[in-house]
Amino acid sequence: MGAYSTSEATLAEGVFAHLRPDMLCLADRLYSTFPLWQKATQSGAALLWRARSDATLTVEQVHSDGSYLSTFYPSLKDKRRGQNGMRVRVTEYALKGVENAEPLYRLLSNLLVPLEAHAEELAALYPQR
Repeated sequence: MGAYSTSEATLAEGVFAHLRPDMLCLADRLYSTFPLWQKATQSGAALLWRARSDATLTVEQVHSDGSYLSTFYPSLKDKRRGQNGMRVRVTEYALKGVENAEPLYRLLSNLLVPLEAHAEELAALYPQR
């Protein structure tokens, strides 16, 4: 907890010190900024965060489970230059038959290989945040 004036993103940074490599950190799209992602990955924990709707995530390699590899960049300038990015796995899905569901959900993960976690498993885990 912090002062009322402290942002949620600032408070989240305090959580990263408690993450361990045997943990999975789930987070909503508010937290999926490059600086927070970079800090959280330093913990060694597995991450599963919802991507912001305005995130530009280019499909670089498609996996058999439908997820794909992309690169998360700190800025558009870095993306244009192809520098300073971090590799991520993206899982996209829609919730059919769910009233008021958004048309598309995109999850970022540092679990880059489908054998570590299948895309369907990741999508099923996300609502448990």
